[in-house]
Amino acid sequence: LLVEIGSQNALVTGGHIDAPLAQDYFYSRTRQFWLAVPRLNVANTRGTGCALASACAAALALEYPLYDALVIAKMAVQQGLRQSYSAGGQQGPIHIDHFPSEQSDLPALSQAPLSQWSNQTFASCLSSPLGLYPVVDRAQWLEQLLPLGVSTIQLRIKDLYGAELEAEIQQAIVISQQYDCRLFINDYWELAIRFGAYGVHLGKKT
Repeated sequence: LLVEIGSQNALVTGGHIDAPLAQDYFYSRTRQFWLAVPRLNVANTRGTGCALASACAAALALEYPLYDALVIAKMAVQQGLRQSYSAGGQQGPIHIDHFPSEQSDLPALSQAPLSQWSNQTFASCLSSPLGLYPVVDRAQWLEQLLPLGVSTIQLRIKDLYGAELEAEIQQAIVISQQYDCRLFINDYWELAIRFGAYGVHLGKKT
């Protein structure tokens, strides 16, 4: 309804629902998704809505893209709930005292509501030295470089789109997995996740 009467974007929060996960729903005419975090059973929850809106506005003021701002705001509220406190023996406010940085506060993004929490973590870059870190624009470079001992590489494609782009990324990921190489996909994080890349490289505007 909000979008129909003129709003470009809408976020429906679900923290008040008694469920294992606190899930918010984002809607625009071009994109929809859910953000979910484990529910924190704390007594002091005042100010969550105001804090969420303020954190999102602050992230936008810092020139973060809208979707990143939503994630940052969700993390900030989760941090605030963990650090909440009572006021005069009554229900008190949440407390946000720094830019969110705890991976445990990072929400899961999905196209449909989640039924359970999956505690996924970022792959470690410390298992072995990164070494030489080439940046290439085609999967064929992996076939040439990985047999030479390169163990970390980035695929950065700027001139392919649609099915061609998808096929090139998928081929590169298959090759990297054959050589147990840490392949980072530049920008196209959704394709990286879909095909199982080691990681992603995200620019500020991604």
